[in-house]
Amino acid sequence: MEVMMNEKKVIVEEVDKENNVSPISEEDDDWITLSFDGTLFTTLRSTLLIDKEIARDLSHPSRPYLIDRNPKYFEPILNYLRTGELILDNNINIHGVLSECKYWGISSMIETLEKLIKENEEKKEEKEDECSELTRGDIVKALINIPSGRGMLRFQGLNLTKINLSGLDLSAINFSRSILRNADLSYCTLDYSELRDCNLENCNFTNARMYKTILKGSNCKNIILTGAFLRGALLSHCDLTNADFKGADLESSDLSNSVLKSADLSGANMKGVVLRNSIMTNVVHTSSMGGVIQK
Repeated sequence: MEVMMNEKKVIVEEVDKENNVSPISEEDDDWITLSFDGTLFTTLRSTLLIDKEIARDLSHPSRPYLIDRNPKYFEPILNYLRTGELILDNNINIHGVLSECKYWGISSMIETLEKLIKENEEKKEEKEDECSELTRGDIVKALINIPSGRGMLRFQGLNLTKINLSGLDLSAINFSRSILRNADLSYCTLDYSELRDCNLENCNFTNARMYKTILKGSNCKNIILTGAFLRGALLSHCDLTNADFKGADLESSDLSNSVLKSADLSGANMKGVVLRNSIMTNVVHTSSMGGVIQK
């Protein structure tokens, strides 16, 4: 009998008729060996019967089935079939286990893993939301200590989630790669500041002054820029889904290669705005969007 692999399963090319080997059945409780890239797993065939997708093609108990898959991702699957419990070591990649489950088509475990991944992501976001590495007071002290050299101030790569910096003069400060999700920067002055590759999701920039501010490559989903002064600003390669630009001054700004799905540009000044290669599905705008838009 020859064992080979197809795209989805281990299959038996032919059954040894002389030995009268029959397909796996619930009546049999033989031990069966699976070889995953040289790592052997020995288990009862009845364990594999719990999942028909794995069990149906394994019918020869006397030799290991050669399986070209990563053994560390199969081990928790076998434990799951044995106990009905999902047990994952701390050093294992849960996405790798999920991929292996999808390969074998173990629907119940797939559902459990996807639910666990979603819960872990929500907990991670909640943890990020709970604490900012700096306070408003910390930022104010830094501004006082370097009043004339703000171009030297760098708050890069920090978690500043939910921080309230409203009304501050933050001109020429570098916030690149920082997390500013749900932060309040309304009425701030951010002329020449850099916010490259930041997480600005749900960030409030209402009536902020942002002359030639750089936001290139940032996550700006649900960002609020109502009434903001953004002349000459660089917002290329940003995700601006559901962004609120109502009444904003975007003259000569660059929004090329950005996603503007369902963005609200009602009453915005769009003179000279660059929108080359931008995605503008369901964008809200009015006839007062004056000026020439460069595409």
